[in-house]
Amino acid sequence: MCPRFPEPTPLQHPIPSLKEALEKVDALLRRSIHPKSLPSLSAIVIYNDTVLWTGNFGKRNGSDPNSAPPNEYTIYRIASLSKIFPTLMLYKLWEEGKVGSLDDPLEKYVENFTIKNPLGKSHDSELKYVTDGLIFLDSGEVQVRSSSVTLRRMASQLSGEA
Repeated sequence: MCPRFPEPTPLQHPIPSLKEALEKVDALLRRSIHPKSLPSLSAIVIYNDTVLWTGNFGKRNGSDPNSAPPNEYTIYRIASLSKIFPTLMLYKLWEEGKVGSLDDPLEKYVENFTIKNPLGKSHDSELKYVTDGLIFLDSGEVQVRSSSVTLRRMASQLSGEA
């Protein structure tokens, strides 16, 4: 039987070519620091639960020239980059077989979670509907395509949900 993942291979540390590459990364990141556009940066390279390289550059507070440099406890505002983490976890769950299909509706995994879907069934009292990306008003019977929000659409952020 073929294992799902290969066995980890321990690195003989330091590998000369890896050490040279990490030194280049270090130099590049040091040069990238700019008080206005990129005042602070922290990065780490981990292989097989071993820290191979870590770098903290710039100042914690870019507007204060006396500010200390960042460290491993510095908290950064990462804005939309935080959306990457749940997407990675979703794909990990899928690889582990805990999620059957990325095309499953979200409600399959979270029973009490519902999304008002503008492409779902319409009610007689609702005259608005969406089709082909346009909003129309109709006084007659409305044909609406049903379309559930899937895990794949949530992960790709095409669901329209924030």
